[in-house]
Amino acid sequence: MTDFGPVLSIFFRDPDGLEGEVCVENPDVEPGVTHPPGTPARRYVHDAG
Repeated sequence: MTDFGPVLSIFFRDPDGLEGEVCVENPDVEPGVTHPPGTPARRYVHDAG
């Protein structure tokens, strides 16, 4: 999950190889602050299983 500032984004590839992205408003947005691609979202927790 990437934090772009006002938007959180998750990129994925389905089993057929099609790519997609889902973007939602960031509940932790700081007005006027943006982040470069690859900035992890503050609340994202990676569970390795």
